[in-house]
Amino acid sequence: MKDNPQTDSSSPAAAQPAVSTRPAWITALCLLIALISAYHVLRFIEVLQNWDFLKSQPLLVSPLYLALSGFFWGVSGLILVPWLWKGSPRGRTAGNILAVLFAAAAWIDILLAAAPSLLNSRWPFYLFSTLLGLGFSLISLNHPASRKFFNR
Repeated sequence: MKDNPQTDSSSPAAAQPAVSTRPAWITALCLLIALISAYHVLRFIEVLQNWDFLKSQPLLVSPLYLALSGFFWGVSGLILVPWLWKGSPRGRTAGNILAVLFAAAAWIDILLAAAPSLLNSRWPFYLFSTLLGLGFSLISLNHPASRKFFNR
């Protein structure tokens, strides 16, 4: 009778150590960061394509600011997602730092670019959205299962 290769302890698959599985929180966070990064890359491209038009408009912020922030957040996210996906410890560290910076930058954008009348009526939504996004990011990155995934 032949040995079953799935139960044979001498098979190469049995000799390899078990790999930690990616927590669902990290998978969801990667998807969210990829979507936000894609938005910022598109924003960067749109600003470059419409540069002359934007320069002629009475904007509260410079098109340069819009382009640079779009480029920074787009590229940061595109670098961060593979680190998180693979479970790199630097991904967890960078994710924590970028989550706080992103929340702060979002509020800087709101305070610099929003019309005061809109800000007065929408700040509770902005605050709720910031706390929800920041909370999800930090909990996802610092949950015990996530810590184990990043420290394997």
